[in-house]
Amino acid sequence: MKRLKLTPPINKLSLSQEQSPSSESSQEQQSFSQPTPSPSSSQPSSQPSSSQPRKLAPLKLTSSYKLVGTPINSQSSQSSQSSQSSQSSPFFSNSNNTTTTTTTTNNNSNSNNSNNSNNNDVECKKVAEGTYLINGYNVKFPYEPYPSQAKMISEILTGLDESKNCLIESATGTGKTLSLLCSTLEWQSRDKQNKMQDVEKKKQEAKSKRKSQKGSSQQQQQPPDLSEFEYTGLQTDYIPINNKRDVVKKSSNKMNGNKKRYHEDYDNDYPNEGEDDEDKFTPKRSPTIFFCSRTHSQIKQLTSELRKTPYRPTMVVLASRDQYCINPAFKDFPKKKEKCLKLVKDSGCRYDKKKFVLAETTTFKSGGEKNVWDIEDLLQAGTAHAECPYFASRAMFDQADLVFCPYNYLIDPMIRKCLMDRVKDSIVIFDEAHNIEDALMDASSFEVTIDELADQAFQTFKDILINDHVAKKLFNATKLKSIAYFYVLIEKMIQWIRGSEGELVSTEFEKYSKVWENDQLLQAFEKMGFNKNNYEELLQNFNELNNSENDLPKQPNQRERDPINPKTLMMLEGLAKVVQFFFTKETYLKDYKLVLQKYKVQHSLGRNAGVVRWAYQMGIWSMSPKIAFHSLSQHTRSIILTSGTLAPLYSFRNELQTPFPITTELGNLADIQQRCWIGTVSTHKGVKLLSTYKETDSFAFQDTLGEVILKHISIIPNGVLCFFTSYTILEKLTKRWEFTGLYDKLLAVKTIFKEPKDSDSFKRTLKDYYECVDSNPNGGALLFAVCRGKVSEGMNFSDQFARGVICVGIPYPNKNDLRIGLKYKYNDLLFRQKEGISGNDWYSLQAYRSLNQALGRCIRHKNDYGSILLIDDRFTNENEWSKLSKWAKGCIVNNRNSDASLRSIQQFYTNINNNQQLINKK
Repeated sequence: MKRLKLTPPINKLSLSQEQSPSSESSQEQQSFSQPTPSPSSSQPSSQPSSSQPRKLAPLKLTSSYKLVGTPINSQSSQSSQSSQSSQSSPFFSNSNNTTTTTTTTNNNSNSNNSNNSNNNDVECKKVAEGTYLINGYNVKFPYEPYPSQAKMISEILTGLDESKNCLIESATGTGKTLSLLCSTLEWQSRDKQNKMQDVEKKKQEAKSKRKSQKGSSQQQQQPPDLSEFEYTGLQTDYIPINNKRDVVKKSSNKMNGNKKRYHEDYDNDYPNEGEDDEDKFTPKRSPTIFFCSRTHSQIKQLTSELRKTPYRPTMVVLASRDQYCINPAFKDFPKKKEKCLKLVKDSGCRYDKKKFVLAETTTFKSGGEKNVWDIEDLLQAGTAHAECPYFASRAMFDQADLVFCPYNYLIDPMIRKCLMDRVKDSIVIFDEAHNIEDALMDASSFEVTIDELADQAFQTFKDILINDHVAKKLFNATKLKSIAYFYVLIEKMIQWIRGSEGELVSTEFEKYSKVWENDQLLQAFEKMGFNKNNYEELLQNFNELNNSENDLPKQPNQRERDPINPKTLMMLEGLAKVVQFFFTKETYLKDYKLVLQKYKVQHSLGRNAGVVRWAYQMGIWSMSPKIAFHSLSQHTRSIILTSGTLAPLYSFRNELQTPFPITTELGNLADIQQRCWIGTVSTHKGVKLLSTYKETDSFAFQDTLGEVILKHISIIPNGVLCFFTSYTILEKLTKRWEFTGLYDKLLAVKTIFKEPKDSDSFKRTLKDYYECVDSNPNGGALLFAVCRGKVSEGMNFSDQFARGVICVGIPYPNKNDLRIGLKYKYNDLLFRQKEGISGNDWYSLQAYRSLNQALGRCIRHKNDYGSILLIDDRFTNENEWSKLSKWAKGCIVNNRNSDASLRSIQQFYTNINNNQQLINKK
């Protein structure tokens, strides 16, 4: 008899065909038959379900079902009855994989095939103030959801119910963050409730069983047989006590607190039975929600959106020491991690003494004064009470249901292993996921210079081994053995680099390189000392080296605690990570390149300032994002990738080599064509504007471009963002305009700001830009920026801060960059083997995703308005328009020359000014 899988929520049965998402091998499909509803469940309720809120507790099965072939009876509760028959209830899907939930269109969201429907029609019933019935869930929302939001919530709930990955493109301004938060938090809330109710049921069954067995000394009391119950995505909902880990209890021990255990309502129910029996009835923790974004500024926006919702989960914001350190001695130190590791190890940081106090207070917990908080809130509290925010956040993590963190906390396996207990069966959201492929490839790659190997790591280990009497006072025999292992390994790596210098060939001016791949790569690794038979020895020795328990207690008057520089440990960690990736699967051999480069560098500091010398860098480069992604996805329940610029969506499935059964491109903003003008300019005064690398060197191009920008910013009010393809072109153009006097003409119209490269200067520049726009409404400001820079990636320039966006050229990656060239060829090879997308398609996607991100700085919400100017002759080709974001395609006006563009954009702003109703919608 085939099993029915009971999927949370407990009163929602998925009867669709299940298919493994594994891309490695196909598995047999399981088919399920429609259960026969009991007579009681098919009777209509006396009141329509839409007339009152659906009660979530207690939730019971609406009819009798067969679980593992065994019939069980369950009474229908009023909260689960419907005016419809149970077969047409929103809690059922039919056997042909077509969704029969209360949607007005067939979204096919339960199909194993990708859902590419663009129809946003999903029924969303208001059941109470601020509560909407979507897919059988009472989703709390701060306002009535737009159709695109209801569709997004529906798709996410379906994905979570069925443990499927989701790929969702949602245009800027459609409220995707609120949809992500409310859908996942409501699902988690229901899942918690289901587990509590199920445990209560088992406890009652256990009590009944004990009563029936009372007086029988020959029978031992047994816990209820749970083998018949199987939850989709939860492999074992009830774990034997000997194998179970109480997460919250462990965290309490870490914090030396006296808190009661998780779900304390179940304490002391059986006074004659030990804690072991109680643990058998402790609900398994519901999946943790990890909400990941690229930058901390984006995470701040996420927490701001959470404040708008009614949900108040226990949350935490994970961040680096650079973000959380409040020690004034390290305020201006660029890499605080190294200093922190050493100081904490030597017990020298006064803020570390009370690192768990903040975590134990109720201030930052659900129901507390700061139940929704961001990094600044924790920094203020830590500073006020002289407590370390960094270690406080780590302690808070153990009990958090919602975790905000940067990408690398989950895609980097060395960081993720510290979170692993919570990553298992988790829900992972990657916001602004258009960058995820590059982040994944970086996470599975490694780079090191010969200086870092020789002067830092090798010399450190050599000094330790030479000073044997000192080393024995610091480390036990296990750690000394690992130090000796890496001393030999690093020596071999240095010898290989120096021995390979003669094989390097010239690739650019004063740059030499060589690439090893396939069997040559394996042979090179063999010479360095690691292969598929001994790579685990490298991993084991690194773990021993990184284990502080192998350090001996500090002796009185001992000045130096640990001579191993944290930089060395981080370098070896990167090596261990990539070696582990590489040898995990033999098929990954074709996905890696070993690269050695030689180039000239100039010292900028110290006695050698100004001295030029040769530098050597070795890289183990991953060419595929699937390696790091599979390492994560094998542990999670569902991964949700979302952004306003994901299209074409098929490229993600191909690059990640992962199925995304829930795949959706959501609709545009309402009346977008009235609010947004997008025009092209290809010529001015007979000069073609083609911003290729060669043409941008032309004075004619530079001068003509400057005139076009000047004329358009004279019409566009308030703030204007102007994007170039690189910092090199930005500097080249501004120098020319300063020389010709055009820069002064631009300044006469708007105050000019330029995007800097370093983070600290960027924050000051951005603050000055905002203040200038606000204080000078008649003139405004012009911010020069670059595609793929900080301004273009996820920054919010709503309303007056970006009434206009100008994009000069198409930001194709530099083909002369060795890594870009290798990736291009790698994709071409796979494409010829019928795998993935071609090198040219990949190359084009990198350019247009970057361009679309820049365009997305304009029109940030449904009442915003502005103009976008595309300056390049290539934009006159309508084939190029198909690569733009869906929301932008319908707004483009092909003006060709600047005169037509100026007339068109002038008319747009005249219409805006005349339509006071449109302007006043804020």
